[in-house]
Amino acid sequence: MPKIVDINLALQGGGAHGAFTWGVLDRLLEDEYLRFGWISATSAGAVNAVALAAGLAEGSREKAREKMFKIWQAIHKAGVPDLTWLNPFLNGLVRPSQLTTHFATMLSPYEFNPLGFDPLRRLLTDNVDFDLIRSKSPVELLIAATHVATGRARLFRQDEITVETVLASACLPVLHQAVEIEGAAYWDGGFSANPDLITLASESPTSDTLLVMVAPRVNSKLPTTARDISNHANRLTFNAPLLRDIEVITAVRETSGALLAKGRLAPICRHRFHLIDGGPITGTLWQQRCLILRFPADAIPPAGSTNFQRACVVCIDTATGYGNEAQVGRAIHDSGVPRDEREEGDRALLNLGHTFGHAVESATGYRRWLHGEAVGAGLLMATAMSRECGFLSAQDVSRLQRLLERTGLPTHIEGVAPQTALDHMRIDKKVKAGRMRLVLLRGIGDSFVTADYSEPALLRTLDAHFDSAPVSG
Repeated sequence: MPKIVDINLALQGGGAHGAFTWGVLDRLLEDEYLRFGWISATSAGAVNAVALAAGLAEGSREKAREKMFKIWQAIHKAGVPDLTWLNPFLNGLVRPSQLTTHFATMLSPYEFNPLGFDPLRRLLTDNVDFDLIRSKSPVELLIAATHVATGRARLFRQDEITVETVLASACLPVLHQAVEIEGAAYWDGGFSANPDLITLASESPTSDTLLVMVAPRVNSKLPTTARDISNHANRLTFNAPLLRDIEVITAVRETSGALLAKGRLAPICRHRFHLIDGGPITGTLWQQRCLILRFPADAIPPAGSTNFQRACVVCIDTATGYGNEAQVGRAIHDSGVPRDEREEGDRALLNLGHTFGHAVESATGYRRWLHGEAVGAGLLMATAMSRECGFLSAQDVSRLQRLLERTGLPTHIEGVAPQTALDHMRIDKKVKAGRMRLVLLRGIGDSFVTADYSEPALLRTLDAHFDSAPVSG
């Protein structure tokens, strides 16, 4: 039987990029031979930490996974501008308007949000039992916030954890009023500990710590726009405390030696650190922010799921061949998103079904089908076209059709003649030098871009899935 491994967690803050940390924790919770000791966390890391602790306090690792899923699902549902721009953590999950940016730079939160309205407070209290964390959490917590008066970090421990401590840890002062705890004002913990490593390594009885970083450490491109300069200045500010802790740890080890070290910092010399670095991924995101929806590819999405969510299930299953949610992040990374931001190379593979889907949307005037529904139908057409070209079997096409039908996505488009659909496909963005390129499948999980296909095969595919007869009902 494998040996139980005890490990601490150090979770860096990073706004929307905290979703990366959620994915890491979700995967770690799948391993029953990993046991968590202490968790040091800041800002978005603190949100993940209390969700994890609350779930474990409820009695199981699966509860912890469910708790984190509910938290991030709630963040997504709350992600509307008139709510999120008032909160720094949620603000990282939506595209702020120019008015929001203007308020954040010209007015203080005491002026544009005098009542201190905070949707994150409601989100946390609805999903996290803080009383249970304080009384039954099996993990010790170190949640960092910055004492406004002195600039020093305060580490709130398990028996001190409340919704206020998490709000304080995620409180950016340009967007949110300081959080008052015991008569003292606190700002985001990223200013002083992001996250704390010194206390964790010197006091925890567990000798291994896994650091999950989400902020890029290096930006090789010189920022020249006002926005890029501001973003990079913030990145430098919030990375500085972590770099300071690493330098202290290095200095202690170099001057003391593991065998001769004594005193409070002696355990640091023997402590082992491990790293999962999300910076190379988050640092290359061209879009301002992203959301990964995580459902098992062989399951029906929950009631109330959007068409986009349902289409994601089909896309993940068909384009990547990955069959469980733990591999979705790997599938997205392997697909080329980080290295091909503008779809000039292999990221184009993610357009599987989109040329057909765009034709569905435009031919119906963008009124009848939502984008997720149109792409769902387009996936089936691309799969059928791959069969026409001799790459896939009838069973492969049937598999996808069953999945589409189970998720309530369309498999046949009424009211559009096949020739009309073809005309709309010919003006798609993937047409180059007058030749339409299609993303097809050599097999499930093996997609490729080609302009070398048979026009008769394409017409047969369109004839099978488009019908000029009037829409029924």
